[in-house]
Amino acid sequence: MVDQYRGSHGLPIADINEDGKEEILWGERCIGENGKDMWAIEENTPYKGHPDIVFPADILPSHEGKEVFYGREGWGEKKEKIGVYLVDHRGKILWARWGYNHIDRGWAGRIIPGREGMQCLDINIEDKDWSKEGADLIGPKGYLWSSNGKLLDNPSASWYFSFPVDWDGDGIREICTVEDGKIQKYGGKVVEKLPVGPLWGADLFGDHREEVVAAPGDDKIYIFFNTDVLESPPRLTPMADRQYRNDLSRTAMHENVIPTEGGFLSRKSMK
Repeated sequence: MVDQYRGSHGLPIADINEDGKEEILWGERCIGENGKDMWAIEENTPYKGHPDIVFPADILPSHEGKEVFYGREGWGEKKEKIGVYLVDHRGKILWARWGYNHIDRGWAGRIIPGREGMQCLDINIEDKDWSKEGADLIGPKGYLWSSNGKLLDNPSASWYFSFPVDWDGDGIREICTVEDGKIQKYGGKVVEKLPVGPLWGADLFGDHREEVVAAPGDDKIYIFFNTDVLESPPRLTPMADRQYRNDLSRTAMHENVIPTEGGFLSRKSMK
């Protein structure tokens, strides 16, 4: 146990098996309400790194319970152990894609209408060139997967700093890219261009949509929101979901704030 299942950059809390009790996702382990492992990803040869992506949600609605989207970092590990995979609430791997260098960032969100569940993004990089100003990415490449593991697209490297946001409240999230401040429908038009680079988005006001927050360094915090009138808003808002609220409070002081929907947005858009 010492060499496997190490922690990650976050500690998601979610009711994975939907029994009314929340579990803790510590790296590649799922810890139950009694403090004991419910499951852990088993391997013949231990993986000594940790996953940079741990994203629990109702990614595959036709499957019982919630799923967890994992993406593994790769420093010092063989490529055949680096990749992304989706597990069910019992820790069973539903699909996996291996052979990468370092999965550095990613998320899951419903961004394509007409497809089951959520789409899963990961950004693979070859390396990072570190300097006093920070890290320059070497060889970034995006991969967008369907909920059942089909490769849908290779998004631009600009998606490295991106997050999904339900800007118009229709249950399908748009993609917000941090560097240029664009909010764009997948494969479609730009619906908003923000004057400053955003940090994160969430349903702050309970108006069925997600707002975008920016802090450009002028000692001010900016909140951008959609002022269009919703024709037929849903009965509940994303903030009504417990996992969504927990995610927001858990990651509010972290650089990568992406509420994991808790399955609510996905179900809403399928009505």
